[in-house]
Amino acid sequence: MGALPAGARLLRSWCLHLRLAPFFVFGLFWAVPLRAQTAPAVAPAPVATIEFVAVVAHGKGMVRCGLYTREKWLKKPFKPAKSAIANKRGVCRFTGIAGGTYAIAAYHDENANGKLDRNFIGIPSEPYGMTNDARPKIFAAPTFDDAKFVYQGGNVQQR
Repeated sequence: MGALPAGARLLRSWCLHLRLAPFFVFGLFWAVPLRAQTAPAVAPAPVATIEFVAVVAHGKGMVRCGLYTREKWLKKPFKPAKSAIANKRGVCRFTGIAGGTYAIAAYHDENANGKLDRNFIGIPSEPYGMTNDARPKIFAAPTFDDAKFVYQGGNVQQR
């Protein structure tokens, strides 16, 4: 038998490709999912939590807390939280917080009206507290620097 003419060789080559095409297409569709299924599973990252524990004198009302940044200190919390009181303790939880410098202010909302009640000259009439046990100055609220703490992630408990 002699050599095939160029057209016949091309036809034979083309038929071979057509016969192998289904295997190639099958391999494309099945190889990728199989590889994805055999990849090692990655465990979800744990949710970082800052807890602020407030000890109160009685069980009436609730504890309201705010996680603050320097820019909005005691004006608008970066993240608010509230807690029911159990055994004279309220625990405010802040989750999903990025690392940074924060301060927490909390008050015992004794009448559960959703706001910090004040007397006629503006001094809070409901018990309150802050991180680092920050205390007010004469006729001034504690500063952010007095109450700040550095959060580097993970689970942290403040009192």
